Amino acid sequence: MRTEEYWGGVLQTGLRVAKWGAWIGLGCGVVYSVGGLISDLLTIGLNRGTALAFGALLGMPLALAALGFLGGIAWGAIRHARTNTIEPMT
Repeated sequence: MRTEEYWGGVLQTGLRVAKWGAWIGLGCGVVYSVGGLISDLLTIGLNRGTALAFGALLGMPLALAALGFLGGIAWGAIRHARTNTIEPMT
């Protein structure tokens, strides 16, 4: 097996899991920021914490995409070692 094929399959698996992580992070960021906004409006009013919560709209997708990419690469490498396949995860 060629090295390019191995890393191509592993990286493609990592990118696919990173995309899922980014979408999940975006959903979590929206829930967190809107929930924080509603909570602040009903209790103490808007403040710097509210603005910080809206930072989750950018931070959570980036963090979960990075973790997903690293996890996907690890998963792809382990999957390759166990099955000797180079196809990406479907």
